[in-house]
Amino acid sequence: MKRIKAFAHASSANLGPGFDIMGLALSAFGDIVELEEDPFTSKISIFSNNLPLEIENNTAGLAIKKVLESKKIRMGLKLKITKGVPVGMGLGSSGASAAAAVTAINELLGLELSLHEMINFAMQGETAAAGEPHADNVAPSLIGGLVALTSIDPMDFIILKLNPDISIKLILPDVKIKNKTIIARSVVPEEIKMRDHVKNAMNILGLINSFEFGNIGKLKKHMVDQIVELKRSSIYPFLGEIRNISQKYEDVSIALSGAGPSIIVFHNIGHEPSDFINEALDIFNLQGIKCQIVKSEVGGGSRVIED
Repeated sequence: MKRIKAFAHASSANLGPGFDIMGLALSAFGDIVELEEDPFTSKISIFSNNLPLEIENNTAGLAIKKVLESKKIRMGLKLKITKGVPVGMGLGSSGASAAAAVTAINELLGLELSLHEMINFAMQGETAAAGEPHADNVAPSLIGGLVALTSIDPMDFIILKLNPDISIKLILPDVKIKNKTIIARSVVPEEIKMRDHVKNAMNILGLINSFEFGNIGKLKKHMVDQIVELKRSSIYPFLGEIRNISQKYEDVSIALSGAGPSIIVFHNIGHEPSDFINEALDIFNLQGIKCQIVKSEVGGGSRVIED
């Protein structure tokens, strides 16, 4: 019986003003999905610790189901998920599983899916975690690097340039919120004022330019979101204080990573943000929150791996 393993990196979505359209693959963490044909059934059996085992509630299982339905394939599969991406931390955990799953089924069945198709299927898998499809995590996990979505139907994207002088740190507070992604998406306003839309559009353009040329001061200016991240501050009382601290440091730019609670920190190589990190840790300590600091490189795309 044929068996395939696939790997996909974590990701950080939104990056300030880029809600649901921009994401960055992170090398710090990754998920492994293993698929094996099961000739004794026509169902997908899921094996994983601490993850939903029902297909409709599991992003990897649902993504694979969508692929099989689309291709009108009926077969049995054993699906094993080994989590490396911390769950519920805003690091694209569900997206990494979905991306690895689509990569695995594509290889197992020799489907030769395009990246656009793979993103679409993985995005449908995200419905299991978020309640609705979104691709800003699965796209960078599948493609690697810094990715922006330019269309959902039909699916399309661009790969953005990220200056190699930019370095990444992740602040991982020990904060667990049940159904966090659904809650975080529920506070997103359905309507916004035109001036807020214009400001966010300007910030997205400035963000892209700043990433390309490695200008942290300019990145700091544009990595601001007064629409979604502002609303999510009510979920994370520490976020406003951490952002206020970051304003003192011209060589540090931060954003809530995805739906949080993790915070992504950008700085130039050779200019470690030690003072900022120490002040941020003091805030968490005062609130009785344990915290971990992790360095990350830019992650590559999903891939098939050997045993």
